[in-house]
Amino acid sequence: MIKPTLLGRAKGWVFFLWMYLCALGMFPFVFLCWIPTLFSSLREIGELGIDTLVGWWIAMASSLIDYMYDVDFRVYGDKLQTCSAGKKQILVANHRTRIDFFFIMHLLHKVSYPSAHLKILLKKVFLMYPVVGAIMEFARFMFVSRDAEKDVPYLRKMYRRLKESSRPAILLLQPEAYTLTSRTVEEMEDYASSKGIPPFRRVLFPRPSGLLTALETLGDDVTELYDVTLGYHDLLDTTEPFTEVDFTIGGRQLKRLSVNIVQYNTSYIPKDREGLQKCLRKVWEHKDSSLAELSGTGIYARKEQKLREKSLIPIIRFQLLNAVTLWALYHSSNFLILYILSASLPVALALFGHPSAMAQWIVF
Repeated sequence: MIKPTLLGRAKGWVFFLWMYLCALGMFPFVFLCWIPTLFSSLREIGELGIDTLVGWWIAMASSLIDYMYDVDFRVYGDKLQTCSAGKKQILVANHRTRIDFFFIMHLLHKVSYPSAHLKILLKKVFLMYPVVGAIMEFARFMFVSRDAEKDVPYLRKMYRRLKESSRPAILLLQPEAYTLTSRTVEEMEDYASSKGIPPFRRVLFPRPSGLLTALETLGDDVTELYDVTLGYHDLLDTTEPFTEVDFTIGGRQLKRLSVNIVQYNTSYIPKDREGLQKCLRKVWEHKDSSLAELSGTGIYARKEQKLREKSLIPIIRFQLLNAVTLWALYHSSNFLILYILSASLPVALALFGHPSAMAQWIVF
């Protein structure tokens, strides 16, 4: 069990406030980049501006993880290939914690992949985070409720929007849908027993719906598919849950994380549900065995990649952006009014239970 510490709580509060306040400073720029492109041919310019700002925010988060948490982060296996214009890539990852997406962001930054291209499939609860949730949806992150009747049509619309865009994108999917806990492991074991199949130990059974919908909708635009295995050394032999609260203000610090990347040729990926289900099962069997190997030896049996050195540049760059925001707030009453309106609108929508209303109107 990872025990909370006073220092860990202090670091968590600083990380949380830093990230949130920077999001508040970024929001007016996201709002201003987007609005002029709503009804014009300049829409993709607005998308470029928003993606760039979100990419800077992700890079800053990665740098903060480097300097504040000092996680021993290692990457093994195949290298991520840069995605060309108009093309899409898909990452499929195991779902060990509720902060997996943070470390996928960290992964992209550490292997020098353009993090501005990242699009994540998240649970709808993240939309309830005022301002941050709205920014993520403006950046075309996707939010699901685990209700296939609602989620599949919504995802098809979002994937079609990605397909229509000339901008590259790398899509993060976690087919397990739920994080690994004692409850979800028990449910998996009951299901495995009813089907007469062996359960996994360190991952859950994958579900094909999200990936199948992406492959069907994006079609030949998908150039690479990567299997990403997140191995949290502190959590390998336990079903202990780990949430965003634990990671930040809870003060529970992860010490080491090893990531294994396997690239697959998309031409060999089945496009029918049954075939894709069998394919994912085999991939997850390999994932489970690689995590067992990691638990025993401490490393994956693959070549370790050289990672980017930690740097203060992403942090400094974003603070300069915040300085521009503060300068504009101080010198312009009109900008102050715009800032208050743009920042309060997603808060109001979240309070009234409609956090995605504005962004969905813009996207669709």
